[in-house]
Amino acid sequence: MDSFVIATMAFEGGTGIGDVYAKGSYVQDGNDLFVQVGEVFDHTSSDVADLVNSKGMAVVSELEGEFSLVTYAHDTRTIHLGNDRFGRETLYYYLRNDEFVVSNDFWEVIGVIQPSETDFDLDSIKEFMVFGLPILNTTIISDLKSFMPASRGEYSLTQKSFTSQNYWEVRMAPDPELDLEGAAERLHAALANTLAAIKRQNPPDTVYGLGLSGGLDSRLAAHYALQEGIRPKAFIIGEKRPHLVFVSRDHKSSMAVADLLGLEHRCVEYDSEPMDVKFLREIRRIPMVGGQAFTAVRKGLPDFDVLLTGIEVAALRPRVDITKLSRAEFREEFTEWMHSNLGEPSSCLRMGLQAVRRGNVDRPVPRDHIDGVVTEEDTRRFREKIGAYVDERTDKSNLEIFMEYSMVHRHSKNRNAAFASQCGFRKSYTIYWPYVLDEMLKWQPEYALNRQVLMKLLKNKHPA
Repeated sequence: MDSFVIATMAFEGGTGIGDVYAKGSYVQDGNDLFVQVGEVFDHTSSDVADLVNSKGMAVVSELEGEFSLVTYAHDTRTIHLGNDRFGRETLYYYLRNDEFVVSNDFWEVIGVIQPSETDFDLDSIKEFMVFGLPILNTTIISDLKSFMPASRGEYSLTQKSFTSQNYWEVRMAPDPELDLEGAAERLHAALANTLAAIKRQNPPDTVYGLGLSGGLDSRLAAHYALQEGIRPKAFIIGEKRPHLVFVSRDHKSSMAVADLLGLEHRCVEYDSEPMDVKFLREIRRIPMVGGQAFTAVRKGLPDFDVLLTGIEVAALRPRVDITKLSRAEFREEFTEWMHSNLGEPSSCLRMGLQAVRRGNVDRPVPRDHIDGVVTEEDTRRFREKIGAYVDERTDKSNLEIFMEYSMVHRHSKNRNAAFASQCGFRKSYTIYWPYVLDEMLKWQPEYALNRQVLMKLLKNKHPA
């Protein structure tokens, strides 16, 4: 990851440019600065810089891709921030008194602000322990936050103030004339469009990898990659024989799909690297996302340049039909979903115990083992915070609130997670951003809830 940091105060390694200090990957034009993190489809970085120069940060609403942009304009003494609708390239910003810092690297900000013990945000730390990440956009350090997706922001060095606004929000707009067949056909076009855009962004000799679980998302990724002339190297990470004798269901499905499609395939054990190595990598790369060490490995993966993925399915699937719940019922269900969406503790614990048996770690701690740290009062406060998030959105449906939180708050932070990129090991794309989710907002609610459209698409276009 090419990192950068821009700050209003001097720091070690920073270069003074105009009235700010900068370090890392940025473009300088006199005393002005431009930073692009990630990619904008069908535009070079130079194109994007020209667009921002002519239209300002408002241009982000016109661009497609996974990106964040930061500029410093010396004549107006302002730092501008902007990102795509889903905020997959995370920006962190720190604001306290007249100090402002922005970076795409949490630890770069830490290096600048040099926090003390009193700067730890205990509530956010406890939220992290319970939910796998802070509930909203805070971090474990007070006054250090992640920049919200679909946003434009501006810090004025003169006024010493920061303002931001959202330019897009999740709104369901069901097309009454769009039946299941029509939705599947439009999804087909959207997936083809996404893979074609990914292919245009990369050199012709690019080698692609694919995390192939054998499930619906990875099967679609494989099919549409092949449709665009991309033949990815497939792999699955995990314990091939969890019960020592029989191959796991996921491994069977993964190998069967790869064989059906004629893809090179590799099974990679989750313990092919020491656990402490993986833990340190996660702390460095995804400090504000729950641990994923059991699915994050680099040793043993096939050689590839770009990783294709589907999506972490649980992030977009409620446990019940939330469209039929009252707001009070949804409030309760939403809270329970957030807690349960940590994963399967029994599976994590089982792998943890096996890691101990094999000498990978000294002692496992179940992810939900927080007795004596998180009190009943903390739990009550967390539930109230989640409830307030629901109650404040009086103009949104249950489904819109659920999708907003899943996309905007939860999934946006996972760009460098294990599933999405093996902690930044390779450049990566998910086949669902941004075109497919645009289509989802046009579906009937029941289509979005139970994945009917994806299953219909697979049956119609890829029945084997």
